[in-house]
Amino acid sequence: MIDSNPLITYTGTWIQYTDTAYSTGSAHATLVDGSSASFWFEGDKIRVIGSRNTNKSTTMKIQIDEVTYTFSAKGNAQADTLLFERTGLDNTAHQVTITYQKGTSTDFVLSAFDINNSGALIPEPTATPEPTSTPTTEPTATPEPAATVTPEPTLEPTSTPEPTVEPTAIAEPTATPEPTVTPTPELPTGDSAILVVTMTTGLEKEFDLSMEEVNAFIAWYENKQSGTGTASYAIDKHENNKGPFSSRKDYVIFDKILTFSVDEYSVE
Repeated sequence: MIDSNPLITYTGTWIQYTDTAYSTGSAHATLVDGSSASFWFEGDKIRVIGSRNTNKSTTMKIQIDEVTYTFSAKGNAQADTLLFERTGLDNTAHQVTITYQKGTSTDFVLSAFDINNSGALIPEPTATPEPTSTPTTEPTATPEPAATVTPEPTLEPTSTPEPTVEPTAIAEPTATPEPTVTPTPELPTGDSAILVVTMTTGLEKEFDLSMEEVNAFIAWYENKQSGTGTASYAIDKHENNKGPFSSRKDYVIFDKILTFSVDEYSVE
């Protein structure tokens, strides 16, 4: 089943992109801890397909019905590989939730799910209400005639009881939930940094840059993510392996970038 199936619910922050390196032609990726993907399927097995690399999480979680399992996506770089498998389930409806446990990893990439040939993804089942039992009416007993009693004359006047006043409950005010504020990512603040750009093929490119250059790269990426800017960005390699050339620049393509990291340091 492809990652873009409408019966899969993605929660948190995910990026979808296309790439022929994946068997389905596309993948979903997240950099945010706690992001999850959930769905229902009918069958007796489930397999999770995604990317493996040395910078991936070793504590990924998958919950099948009421049981939680842990699996690792760390290993030799491979764009489309088996990350988790569970067989021998009852051939019935199952609920599955995969949660990204970030730890020291940089991202998680999901490309497909595999279930048995006779199985399928299904909408969330609707619980069938239990029938309401109709109480049996007991027959009404015929009352016996009451004996007639002649009341004695009342000597003292009967006082009228005062009406009982029930206190009126005062409803407590309902608290208005505070709006959710999405945090703005912080820009790096050091003198220099190592910028590591991970491509969708698993290849990592490393550059030693000033913070001014790193911030310029981040600004280009964010603008392109919003739909403006050039498709590629030139990163100056400076004095690294310059050889006989007057300058060397590495051009990275926006839709080929999976993720990037910034390791700051100060030049003494």
